[in-house]
Amino acid sequence: MSEHPLENVEITTMCMVYDVTTDKVLVQNRTSKAYCGIAFPGGHTEPGEPLVPSVIREVKEETGLTIAKVVPCGFKDWYYPSSNKRYLVLLFKTDTFYGHLKPRSHEGENLWLTLDEIKNSQTAEYFLDMLPIFLGQGQHSEMFFSNVDHKPSSQWQKNLY
Repeated sequence: MSEHPLENVEITTMCMVYDVTTDKVLVQNRTSKAYCGIAFPGGHTEPGEPLVPSVIREVKEETGLTIAKVVPCGFKDWYYPSSNKRYLVLLFKTDTFYGHLKPRSHEGENLWLTLDEIKNSQTAEYFLDMLPIFLGQGQHSEMFFSNVDHKPSSQWQKNLY
């Protein structure tokens, strides 16, 4: 058996919270970070934190809502060859939540939108490409970005798996 060098991995989560009574999803209009525009709530896992409790904690911190019955639905990830680092976003969804929605957080404004409203909004980069993964539409569960030239100045290529 051969030994492989371990990658450094930064793990984050994102969750689509769906309200079955209004046919809307919870989004954030993110204004404070590099990932600006409409996106679902989420954030970084803490060292040693389990993944599902991490997404539950992040949604609570950012929106005030407590979510339950969280289901994994896919991944978004990319790899930086120069630093042997992978950035991994675990994608979740739920239609079970309670509590009072905070109008905004440090990430930006929280609001409920229909899918059509999202498609006509200024979304975060590649967010619309991820929607079919969240919705289970199609055959893909991973969006992977590769740097074809392995150079920081190179363009990233999006691949769906």
